[in-house]
Amino acid sequence: QATSPNSSYYTLSRAGITHFARDGSSEFTPLDQWEREFHLFGKMRQIKFFKSYRMWKTFSVWKKNIKNASLSSARDALQKNLFI
Repeated sequence: QATSPNSSYYTLSRAGITHFARDGSSEFTPLDQWEREFHLFGKMRQIKFFKSYRMWKTFSVWKKNIKNASLSSARDALQKNLFI
């Protein structure tokens, strides 16, 4: 399967991981550094803030949308009924 020129991909070797970006650039990360960062990322995800961030973010966006819809509905009702 060929990759399109607009795709980003990674390759893994004994020496490390290479990221090939969409713009044609590449970045090499030594395997020991990548393993350390992977371990630290896992530890960070165990912190309560990061663990619950996705749920918190989804809830706050939902709450904001409900509030905006309610305000918009009230504004439309006032304009329709009071300002003839």
